[in-house]
Amino acid sequence: MKLVIWAQEICKSTAALYRALDPMALAVFDEDPAMRELRTQQGQCADELPGAVHLGLDRHKAMAFLSKQPADAVHLFSGYQKYPLCREMIHSACRAGVRVWVYDEAPCEMCTGVKAWLKRMYYRFVLPRRMKPVVEECQGIISASGRMGEDRLRRLGWQRIVPFGYAPAVEGASGRSEGGTGPLRVLHLGNEAAYRGVSTAIAACREANVELIRTQGAADWTDVSRRLAECDVVVACGLCEPWGIRVNDAIGAGKPVIVSDGMGAAMMVEAF
Repeated sequence: MKLVIWAQEICKSTAALYRALDPMALAVFDEDPAMRELRTQQGQCADELPGAVHLGLDRHKAMAFLSKQPADAVHLFSGYQKYPLCREMIHSACRAGVRVWVYDEAPCEMCTGVKAWLKRMYYRFVLPRRMKPVVEECQGIISASGRMGEDRLRRLGWQRIVPFGYAPAVEGASGRSEGGTGPLRVLHLGNEAAYRGVSTAIAACREANVELIRTQGAADWTDVSRRLAECDVVVACGLCEPWGIRVNDAIGAGKPVIVSDGMGAAMMVEAF
């Protein structure tokens, strides 16, 4: 099968996935070079993938890339929710008669208060209309959120949903050695804004003499990497996916990982 991948900004985990898939062509909808360089310096970008064509958000570049692909290729798109250009290219590819699939996460609804209400209204009434042409033309969606969030994908109109979880790209040493001294160190990944039990967890850790290390969703890769090396257990909870990447890194480092069943990374944790 000749596979053509249209990706959005590439992190370390998706880079490992794309290398494993070994596509015949790879194009990336990404930010301008200066922003990409900044993300690379912060450790948030993947190493350059050989042969990747960086489209930016240039329609002419994207159309030229599409015109060079063979008619019997399968096109896999990521970023259809984020980039109007991606949706336009999906429509162009479908119109050209090639097979098109989407690879993406379920819409994230992890918010509180007024923002949560606005997001729900947007996902239930605005986004389905915006996504309708894509959903009707594509052959299906490969859900990067695993089996989680299928209800939200169905609300967008998707019927053919293939669940897919992350897979660790590296192997590492296990975490806490036997006979370790001092309090158990628990690293909590993610933004705590929507979690009602944070104060309870802090009190419980204090009572149990457990050291709780909180990133609060703002740590860059260098910081997370250091904290992964220092902690004994990693905890990630919530309904959103970006921290699934960090869960992948934690499993790759051999750390015990606890996740809620509301994130796609649960599939990865169960498997590994």
